[in-house]
This record gives sequence, C-alpha cells and structure tokens, in this order.
Amino acid sequence: MYQRPDTPLSIGGVLDDGFRLVKSSYGKVFLLALIAAFAGQIPNYFLGETPAEQLQVVPAAALVWLAISIVLSVILTGALIARVDAVTRGDDLSMGGAITIGLGRFFPMLGCLILYVLAVMGGVIALVIPGLILSLSLLLAPYLVITDNLGAIEAIKQSHKLVWGNWWRTAGIFTVLIFIIFAAYFLIGLLSTLQLVFSTDGSGADLTFVAYILVPVMSAVISPLVYAFTMSILNDLKLRKEGADLDARMGEIENA
Repeated sequence: MYQRPDTPLSIGGVLDDGFRLVKSSYGKVFLLALIAAFAGQIPNYFLGETPAEQLQVVPAAALVWLAISIVLSVILTGALIARVDAVTRGDDLSMGGAITIGLGRFFPMLGCLILYVLAVMGGVIALVIPGLILSLSLLLAPYLVITDNLGAIEAIKQSHKLVWGNWWRTAGIFTVLIFIIFAAYFLIGLLSTLQLVFSTDGSGADLTFVAYILVPVMSAVISPLVYAFTMSILNDLKLRKEGADLDARMGEIENA
C-alpha cells in the first residue's frame, strides 16, 4: 500500500516515490485515462470520416465536436488528478466520485488551463526563454485546482511559488520522466510501424486502426505515469515549501 512521504526527498527519492505511486494508482486510473484518450480523439474521428469536399460546409459541426471533446477532456483530467490524489491520501475514491469532482471543478480547471496556455504562449512570443520557464513553473496549477480546491488564478500563483525556488531541481526530475515517456512512445511507434509494414492491404484500414485505436490506447497506457510522477513532485514541493516557511517563522521568533 502506498504511503505518502512526510519529509522532503532527494531527486532519486522522488522518482522512487513516483514509481510506487504508479504501482498503487495504475489500476484505479487506467480506465479513466482510456476514456480521456478517446475523448481527445473525438474531433479526429469526426473529421476523418467526413469527405474532403464536405469539410468546408460543416465548420459549425466541427466546432461542436471540438467543444464536446474539450469539455470531456477537462472533466476527465480533473477526475484523474482526484483519483491519484486519493491514493496518496489512502482514500478509496470511486470512479464516479472522481468524475463528480472533475465535473464540480470544471470551470476552475478550464480557466487554469486557459491561463496556462496564454502565459506560456506569451512567454514564448516575448523571448522564448520565459515561455520555457513558465511552462514548468505553472505546470502544477491544474493539480492544485483539485488537490487544494484553488481557483484558477490562485492555482497559477501557487504553482509558480512552489516551483520557483526549485526550478532546476524540478526540471531535472521532469527530464527523467520525459525520457521514460519518450522511450515508451518510441517503442509504440516502432511496433505501429511494424504492424503497418507487415499487415497493410492497401485499403488504409491498418492506418486507421493505428490512428484511431492504437494511439489513444497507448496514450492511456502511458498517461497514468505522468499523473503519478507529477503528483509525487507536487507533494515533495509542498513539503519543501512547508519546511521553508517553518524555518522563516522560527527565524522571525528568534529575531523578535
């Protein structure tokens, strides 16, 4: 059974904690991750089945499918975070309960994601480097919307506050995670390519299978790792922040 650390960990300790959280939460979040992966593909299913000559006359319908996909993705993202968070606290949160949380926190989560995209895009347009910095320092904001019940702006501010003093350390941990994900996707891409080479019949059915079925399934296989590791990073940063705040308060008392 997973036990959340109560003291800050080394980088290796955070990675180890992430793997333990993956092991404990994977079975609880995979189905949600699978549904979310297919929900994100809804516009592709619609556009893929629409003849090219008709695409110019169905923009309204395309926007409707896109809106449905976004709504479902935001709700399910909140549900996934809620269920992983429940595992860290030793709670037995049902899938229905997780979806209820995701639905209840829909607008703060949507606002948070919009602010994240705008902040990162603004940073990239300005000087590129600020965009890279903000892409990491604000990354925990959607998690804080769920775990700490914060509003969109408060979550953005708190994420930046937690990461800022540990930016390079956090970047190092996420770099390891990115390599793990890259290796997994490389293997998926290799298997998909082999599947196309050896089984294609020229009808396009194999390519459709890869794009519409295999890709979302593999995304669902990998995404629980992202949620678990990010949650471990968030919890570690909270412990570090609490320790720093305690040291500051003790210093004020000693100087009083």
